[in-house]
Amino acid sequence: MDQRFFTDEVKQVMRLAYTEAESLYHEYVCLEHIILALLSGRILEIERLGVAHEVLGAMGIISKNISLKIRKLLIPGPAMITPAVAPLTQQSKKVLRFAEEEMRGLKDTHIGTEHLLLGIIRLIEDEKEQERGIAHVVLSGLATINRAREEVIKARAQR
Repeated sequence: MDQRFFTDEVKQVMRLAYTEAESLYHEYVCLEHIILALLSGRILEIERLGVAHEVLGAMGIISKNISLKIRKLLIPGPAMITPAVAPLTQQSKKVLRFAEEEMRGLKDTHIGTEHLLLGIIRLIEDEKEQERGIAHVVLSGLATINRAREEVIKARAQR
């Protein structure tokens, strides 16, 4: 994925996702790390109540509750030296691909946090039973992709 299309906020989300993986001694960046980074208070402050934050609020999703549930279920790896650049899991790559598709579908030129959020929700809805992980358990049923798209469009129209 060409990161030139990422907004500064999405670049920061991805940096935070790597930090999340590192703090848990994981040798990879998974979907849950990206979700934790996206929901991080640090990115929401920088985004200044941006579209992803507005969409989460409109859908009644409380970031802190989701983060706590994910952290409770994620198992830290053994303490070790983590690789300089942890690879993305297939799910993480798929979320970024979906985010790019959402960006193009909305006729945007850059991937913002709202596209990343839509990519995550799409993946959760799209997962086959054998692929379901912590993110699915925590987020399933909270939002549908159609509702999230509607909220993105509404939030952007009000800006």
